Amino acid sequence: MEIFNINHTLFILWGYNVCLLELVGVVLGVCSVWLATQGKAVNFLVGIVGMSFLGVFFYQKGLYSSLILQIILICFCAYGYYNWTKPKKGEKTANQQKKITLLTHSQRLLLISVILLFVGIWGSMMVFAKPDFLKVIFPENYSHFGLGYADSYILIVAMLGMYLRTQKKYENWFLFLSSDTMGIILYTLTGAYFVVLMCSIYWLLDIKAIISWRKEMKSYNS
Repeated sequence: MEIFNINHTLFILWGYNVCLLELVGVVLGVCSVWLATQGKAVNFLVGIVGMSFLGVFFYQKGLYSSLILQIILICFCAYGYYNWTKPKKGEKTANQQKKITLLTHSQRLLLISVILLFVGIWGSMMVFAKPDFLKVIFPENYSHFGLGYADSYILIVAMLGMYLRTQKKYENWFLFLSSDTMGIILYTLTGAYFVVLMCSIYWLLDIKAIISWRKEMKSYNS
């Protein structure tokens, strides 16, 4: 259907053509993150719908790592909803919600190592040595190798961040803060300005969540 094409303009905002895929994805994405800052499990269900729209948008835009990210995040959202609504006995708060927990220092070092390793591997593969199976799926090349690594960084970091969110780990917000910062840069360079707006709102919500989740963790001791 023409309405699901990125060239089909719903309205023009500040000289930028906004399409349905981008609009719905952005609005639902922001709602999902806001619900997550409140500790609401329904954030995952809202996220599934929003990411589905953004996945199609990124495919048509040629941002392939971002497309793969949406597919992976949808799977994580399904798991996250189950994990948050079915916490184990030792993971429950007084009001039967899943507790927020922290990574150990060794887990944080491992996390950083995994990010550096896989961003390097995936970015190099997408930019310099794209395998045949990826060429079939993603025939176009990045206009600059830096975009490929930035796209890969968002993929790896946001994917790990979402996994940590399914476990209700506090550090997930720092990963998303980093990923959203890179997203603001990448999507500005590629002209996806409405997604830039989404990432900017995400960035503010990340800060809010870092503060509010820390307060909740302190309340466990009191």
